Amino acid sequence: MPDDEIKALVEEAFSILPNAVGLNNHMGSAITEDTRSLEDVLEVLKEKNAFFIDSVTTEKSQGRALAAEKGVPFFSRNVFLDGTTDVETVKANLRKAAEIALRDGKALAIGHVGPEGGDVTVQAIEALIPELQQAGITFVTAGDLVE
Repeated sequence: MPDDEIKALVEEAFSILPNAVGLNNHMGSAITEDTRSLEDVLEVLKEKNAFFIDSVTTEKSQGRALAAEKGVPFFSRNVFLDGTTDVETVKANLRKAAEIALRDGKALAIGHVGPEGGDVTVQAIEALIPELQQAGITFVTAGDLVE
């Protein structure tokens, strides 16, 4: 896809969700490995003072290096929560994120909305809020992690 088309798609996404403060590559292994295409995305994010979350769908991602080069706040997810309809699996993944947060001071856990796991993820989060808060976990949005 040409550079101008990539940038137009990212601009369109922000016009659909005007309150968005960042984006991630939900199923974007190919684009995170493609320096030219990812640079286009990051240029739009830079203009919008938005951040980029790498879903870590490939070990060959160029996201961290390019975001640093462009001056775009970057996060790499620590834990993927769902993709399952099993609440106990999502709870285990939430607990894994909590362990990382307690060890490192923060953790970024991502998941689906809708039928791919969103409803199950909401159930798991609601069930574990008291337990995780008791352990010292504070829930924040990804945007709150921007330093």
